[in-house]
Amino acid sequence: MLKDPVDLQSVRRVLVTKLRHHGDVLLTSPVFSVLKAHAPHLEIDALVYADTAPMLTGNPAVSRVFAVDRSWKSLGWLAQAGA
Repeated sequence: MLKDPVDLQSVRRVLVTKLRHHGDVLLTSPVFSVLKAHAPHLEIDALVYADTAPMLTGNPAVSRVFAVDRSWKSLGWLAQAGA
């Protein structure tokens, strides 16, 4: 068995980011349960587009779902950064 490159025991919270379409978020959903199974102490959050957020809401392995509108990319980098 390969050793994990990150010691999950030293991590308390993770953010899984998947800014893609429905199918991509669906295929990513097992990541949450695998992470939780290997490190039950983790608080696992998700960052996805608003239209895909319901796919992860209610997932017992996900602590919080953060959602952004797809149009954020068209704002330019200064507006994205909140400047």
